[in-house]
Formats: sequence, structure tokens, C-alpha cells
Amino acid sequence: FWLRILNKTKIFILLFIIGVILAIKNLRSMTHINNQQNALRLSQKLLTESEKIAKLCSWEYDCKNKTLIFSESFTMFFPNFQSYNHIEFQEIVNWLSIDYQAEWEKTLNLCLSEKSQLHFEGILNTSQKFNETDLNYEKYVSIIVKCETLENSHYTLKGTLQDITQRKELEKIIENERVKIIQTSKL
Repeated sequence: FWLRILNKTKIFILLFIIGVILAIKNLRSMTHINNQQNALRLSQKLLTESEKIAKLCSWEYDCKNKTLIFSESFTMFFPNFQSYNHIEFQEIVNWLSIDYQAEWEKTLNLCLSEKSQLHFEGILNTSQKFNETDLNYEKYVSIIVKCETLENSHYTLKGTLQDITQRKELEKIIENERVKIIQTSKL
């Protein structure tokens, strides 16, 4: 009788020790996961801050499902833009002013046909239906776009949009000064 109780006690103690070990392992795992989540949140915060400093945003357009996802800083370019479940390809073409739309559309189509990464610069269209702010200056943007094929006819466009207005203004100033110097040297 006492041997059975002793064996049962041994089994109970063994199971208790195994339970404690498993609980400690789970606690360590949860702590590790929590630390990883905190590091990810910090990394995301730094990325968002970096995008704001660089006046940059990233975006992805799923051409099959017609969905657009973008980073938080997308609102620097389109302050009143709200996430739509359905956005037509033409709306991406309309990101740029009318003077640039035809060339931008060619660039997008070339990117899709060649499955390559391309660069484009133009003036942002500030009169779009999702951008109702009154901007009284031209905002130049640099767009890098690449195409990724997910399945046969299912592809995504991924890219960045960066405000290069200050750079363009400086280029204009430099060009004007260069012209002045050339004109002065001819005298």
C-alpha cells in the first residue's frame, strides 16, 4: 500500500516539476515575443519618422484586386486621401498633373510589361478628388515603381513617392544663375 502511494507521489512530483519547467519556458517565450513586439514597434516608429524627414512614402497597388496600401506618410502628398477598397489604375495615373500623366502612364505600362523598376519625376496633381487642400505651389515628386508578378495575370506595383520640390527649386535657381553668368560673360 505504501509503495503505491510513494510511486503516485513520485509521479505527482515529477509531473509538478515538468509543469513548472513548461510554465517557465512559456514565460520565457512570452517575454521574448513581447520584447520582439516592442522592438518592432520601435523600428516602425523610427521608419515612420525617417519617411517624414525624407518626405518619402511607400505604396503598393494590387492590380487584380484593385487595392492600394500605403505608409502613414502618404498623407503628406494627399492629406485627405482615405483608404479605398477599390481604386482604378487610372487613379494612380492621375497622381500627377495633366502635363505629366501621359508619360507617367507610359512609364507604368512599361514597368508592367518589362516587370522592371523605373524612375519618374513630375508635378503632383493637387486637384484630385481625394486631395481637397488648397496648395498654391507645385509639388514635385520623384516616383520609383517596380512590378512584381504574383501569378499569371496577377501583379502588384510597389513604389515610393518622394517630395523633391526643394531640389527642383534649387535646380531652377542654379540654372538661372548659370544663364546670368553666361550672359554676363558675353558682354
